[in-house]
Amino acid sequence: MKIKVFASVIASVLLLASCSSKNQHLGTWVSRDDRGNELQLVFHEDSTMKLSSAGNVIISDEPTFVETGEKIEIKAKLDQDKTPMDLDFVMFVNGKSDESRSMRCLLNIKSDDEMEFQIERNSSVRPAKIDTSSPGYQLFKRVK
Repeated sequence: MKIKVFASVIASVLLLASCSSKNQHLGTWVSRDDRGNELQLVFHEDSTMKLSSAGNVIISDEPTFVETGEKIEIKAKLDQDKTPMDLDFVMFVNGKSDESRSMRCLLNIKSDDEMEFQIERNSSVRPAKIDTSSPGYQLFKRVK
C-alpha cells in the first residue's frame, strides 16, 4: 500500500513539473536594444502577444482593424518540444491564419528569469541557431 501511495505522489509531482515547464514563456519580458530603448515582450495564455519598443507598440495583443475593414491579429505559435523552441508570430486576417506572412524565430528559456530570442533580418526564414553575436539576438529578463 505504501508503495502505491508513494508511486502516485511521485507521478503527480512529475506531471505538475512537466505541465509548468510547458508555459515558461508566459508573462512579461524586458530587454534593451542597441540604442538603449526598452523592449517589452508579453506572452498571454491565449497565444496573443505584444511587442513594444520605447513604449511604442510594434505588435499589439489586441485585434487591429485596417482601412479595408480587415481584422488583423498576431499570435505566437511555439513548438515547445524543441530546444531552442521554434517561435512563429502568425498573422490572422479575419480569423484565418496567413502562415506566409509569419515571422520565424527561435526562443530559448535559459532560466526562470532569462530568455534568449533570435530572429533573422529576413524574418520569414527561421534562424539556424541562437547566435549571441548576431544583430537579431536579444536577451530578455522576466518582469516579476
